[in-house]
This record gives sequence, C-alpha cells and structure tokens, in this order.
Amino acid sequence: MSFHEHNTQQRIPTILKMLEDGQQIAQVSDAGMPSISDPGQELVKAAVSQHLNVVPLPGSNAGITALIASGLVPQPFTFYGFLSRKTKEQKKSLKF
Repeated sequence: MSFHEHNTQQRIPTILKMLEDGQQIAQVSDAGMPSISDPGQELVKAAVSQHLNVVPLPGSNAGITALIASGLVPQPFTFYGFLSRKTKEQKKSLKF
C-alpha cells in the first residue's frame, strides 16, 4: 500500500484499523530510514496515540554512514533534517 505526503490523512485510519485487527505491518522507505524526514512519522504518532505497538528495526542510515566515512570526530552530532531547496532558506537555516 502506498503511503506518502499526498495520501497520509486518507491512509492512516485504514492502516490503524488493520493494526487493530491484528495485522502486522512493515513500514519501508524508498530513501533512508522510515519516519525520519518522511510522513511515516505521522503514522507512528497515530499508532502510539492508539496504544498500538510500534517496533522499529534498525537499518542503514545515510547520515550516520556519511559521518563515519568523513573522518570527522563523530561527537557532538546533530541531525537537522533536510534543508530547503531554496538557497535563501538554506542560508537562513544554517545560521545559528
């Protein structure tokens, strides 16, 4: 079943009903870890609010992999999320 930014609100009730009926569902992402910078977080939030069990499975993480390969000291490390595609917004976000 597809689940993306354009159908999140329509799919959440259907998926929650499936979980309530005892079905087991896996959330996968086409890029990166599910629920990090994608609408999967909304599904997890809805499931937790209904006291449904959520079991995360660790997988590859491009940000951590890049950090390890960079040679930089890995602490401290902060994940900010994706920057805007607009240059002006990128500059604004990167100013502390």
